[in-house]
Amino acid sequence: MLIEFSVKNFKSIKEQQTLSMAATSGSELLESNIIRSLDNKLNLVRTAAIYGPNASGKTNLIKALEAMQIIILTSSKKQLGDLLEVTPYLFSQETQKSPSEFSISFIVQNIRYQYGFIATKEQVLEEWLFAYPKGRPQEWINRKYVIDAQKYEWGNMDKLVGPKQIWQ
Repeated sequence: MLIEFSVKNFKSIKEQQTLSMAATSGSELLESNIIRSLDNKLNLVRTAAIYGPNASGKTNLIKALEAMQIIILTSSKKQLGDLLEVTPYLFSQETQKSPSEFSISFIVQNIRYQYGFIATKEQVLEEWLFAYPKGRPQEWINRKYVIDAQKYEWGNMDKLVGPKQIWQ
């Protein structure tokens, strides 16, 4: 279940934009419009609408979500030199060479997760995954590309299961 999606420096989106499924404090049609998390700490709306004037970025918000999905689903098939589905905001000299940032919060099997990455067309520069199995954040993935060393610096990933370091 989606909680929130954020994107920064992608296509026509310069500053961070967020699609949040968190319910406001209103009580209108509460039972039919709200999904309560099992711990009752989070109320999410069942549906959302994205609206605004023409050329305001509505489509690019959806394209950013799609780009994040494609990057995730094809990451295991990418080879060195393959380009990622990243297009930075091109109407500013500053942002053309800056990376794009994608972040998503969601619930799966009653556990909240927050996953995100910062990337250019050429590579992922940072990646993180936090899980909240007991309500407190646990860092499951943390990697950063160190430009001077030309390699990734990996944080502690002892929460991941499976053959050791196959994911690296």
